[in-house]
Amino acid sequence: MKSLPSLDSALLAQLQRSVAQLLGEVTAREQALAADTPSLLESGWRQKLRACGQRAAQLDTQAHRAAETLRDADGMLADSEQELRQHLTAMADLRQKLTDWASRAIG
Repeated sequence: MKSLPSLDSALLAQLQRSVAQLLGEVTAREQALAADTPSLLESGWRQKLRACGQRAAQLDTQAHRAAETLRDADGMLADSEQELRQHLTAMADLRQKLTDWASRAIG
């Protein structure tokens, strides 16, 4: 039975060394990850910010295109309105001439 306690103490010593070594490795890994985390987070943040800026630029381009299309449509509508007004004026003039002609023919 006396050999058993010495075996246990040797085993315990080996376990303590293994645990101490593992704790040292875990601590080193935690420190390495902690050192990398800000740069990883920062690069992700910067990448997302760049992507957001690109989307904003695309939206701005699309807004300018839409505004240009609306200006063109507004110009065409203004031209059509002017032509319609000219036709209505010409029709009113013709109606007046017809009324004048009819009143002379009857009168």
